[in-house]
Amino acid sequence: MSTRIETERDSQLRWATNTPRKACEQCQVAKRRCTLERPACSRCVSKSLHCCYSVHSRSSIGHSIHTENVSRRSNSSRPISSTITPDTLGLGTADITGNASSKPPDTQRAHFATLDFTQISLLSTLDSIQIGSRWMETFVPSSNQTPKGLQPFTVQYLSCVLATYPKSMTCPKKYPPIIHRLQVETEQLSLTLATCYQLVRQWYECRSDPRNVAKVTEDVQRETQRLLSEYQSYSQIDFLAAFQAYLIYLMMAFLSPLSNIQIVGHSSLVSLQEMASHASATGLACTAELSQTRPTWETWIVASAKRRTMYASYLFNNLFNVINGVKTYLAEELTGLPLPATKALWDCQERVHWEREYDTYLESWKEGEIQIAELWRSEATGSPERRERVERWVQAADEFGMTIFAVCCHIHGC
Repeated sequence: MSTRIETERDSQLRWATNTPRKACEQCQVAKRRCTLERPACSRCVSKSLHCCYSVHSRSSIGHSIHTENVSRRSNSSRPISSTITPDTLGLGTADITGNASSKPPDTQRAHFATLDFTQISLLSTLDSIQIGSRWMETFVPSSNQTPKGLQPFTVQYLSCVLATYPKSMTCPKKYPPIIHRLQVETEQLSLTLATCYQLVRQWYECRSDPRNVAKVTEDVQRETQRLLSEYQSYSQIDFLAAFQAYLIYLMMAFLSPLSNIQIVGHSSLVSLQEMASHASATGLACTAELSQTRPTWETWIVASAKRRTMYASYLFNNLFNVINGVKTYLAEELTGLPLPATKALWDCQERVHWEREYDTYLESWKEGEIQIAELWRSEATGSPERRERVERWVQAADEFGMTIFAVCCHIHGC
């Protein structure tokens, strides 16, 4: 039975590509002879590598998605990003970051080797159910909801800023502020993020070559549906990539549409809110943060990136609703969520530097991290104590933090 299944799978792969069998991608990268066994060749098995046989070209993301599904069925117990590299996908770091080398520089390899996202310790501190049902408030608002309005210039500002997030993925050494650079500059690049980079590039390339508009649009829709059907079974790091990718696709399709056909609707926003609910339920705070101690770097990267993606999803949600004439309300369910950490912390690329910077950060916020509610209008707005905390945070914030600050200032004053 097993032999027959593998024979059928090989036949399907050859039919999909219309090419003879080729060495697996790990052996191609290493320039070693491949024994061609399916689902894994002898060399990959002996070295505990994720064996993947390419059925896609760089111009066909549909085949890339097919490869992932075949790989998942043949080894369902292996996490998506376990040993997948940019080279495994035929991307190479050069294709994503613009480096001349197809592999990360030797000076960065040490950082990659020490990153271990299998032991992430997060806690849920928000009402995940309320986050998931937020979309209902736009149609049947609760009596205790606080309405808020976005002025036309604020809408224009948000549209310009959020449109740059997917566009940055087409530029060398640029990353959306919701994606930590070490999620990308790694030898274990998530397949979900790699696929996102491919699709985003193809989306913007279609502007100069409209012949592929229909295909790329279909591929984006197919990938978003795949993410929605699978994300609840993902590990922390893989779910993070799925949450980020789904939001990037919505921003790209809504703010930079390829044609007059709009593929982002209210159902897309409902799905995004359900993803945000899952992000909250699986934890947005490091366990160590609650005791004001230093977490592991990996845990902090996941928690910080999840919080940034959560904030960006709410900004996009507000923008979408205002453009479509739907009322927006204060996100009271996010009360207690820390604001994005400092630029110095987010930009750290070495563990020792991050640990030193985090200790300084803890020292600066002995009384507790600043939270999103401190940027909303309240009785404490404008008080010396509140103003000092806000100014202290603004002084060290990065561009993403400043975006949140600017929008809150437009709505609530400061």
